Amino acid sequence: MLSKSVEETQLYFNEILNQVETGQEIVVTRYGQPIARISAIKKMLKPVPSLANLRATLPFSKTPSVELMRQLRNEGY
Repeated sequence: MLSKSVEETQLYFNEILNQVETGQEIVVTRYGQPIARISAIKKMLKPVPSLANLRATLPFSKTPSVELMRQLRNEGY
């Protein structure tokens, strides 16, 4: 956690925000006493839809996956 004075925060606000975006947490101090903390807002993750419906629509392969892997390896991929 980094510590910056109010004056530094005012002068370098854009740079401080860039640091916060990368995961840094900044404590702002006045006369050496912490008065505020700047941290990134955690983004809400969207739930992943079930892939069962997608898998149900895909056709089965007539060639076993082991054989497909051998063919790919022998072709140099």
